[in-house]
Amino acid sequence: MDKNQPGPILTEAMIQNLCGSLSFGKGRTLYKNGKVLLADLAADGSRVEALVQDKLQSHVSVRAASGGRLEASCSSCPPLGSYVKGCKHVAAVLVAVKERLLGGGEEPGRRRSAGKKPSAGDKAPPSGVDKLLQLFAT
Repeated sequence: MDKNQPGPILTEAMIQNLCGSLSFGKGRTLYKNGKVLLADLAADGSRVEALVQDKLQSHVSVRAASGGRLEASCSSCPPLGSYVKGCKHVAAVLVAVKERLLGGGEEPGRRRSAGKKPSAGDKAPPSGVDKLLQLFAT
């Protein structure tokens, strides 16, 4: 690979490692069904906020931490001491970011169905999205 061409380092294997196979599979399904909406980022682009519509709407936050690690939280899945993997909602957001890195075009969650009123989340992503995506490129 050309060093001038950034490539994604966020892979399905990474997401499975972070979230486990079951959560990864469910998260990928949520993404493919258009249930993920990438939203605003921190001004420095080090964090993505997203909404995932499952049985309830979940707010997911993913941020780049030191050493190339990712830290994530989900409003509907509290952390458990006995389970350290990310939930299906976190997996769905990571899949959305991965697809964005691969140039997959518009996220399925950005599509609006006919008759749905536009909301603030339907706006194009701020330029900070590109800053976050650069964190995942080599």
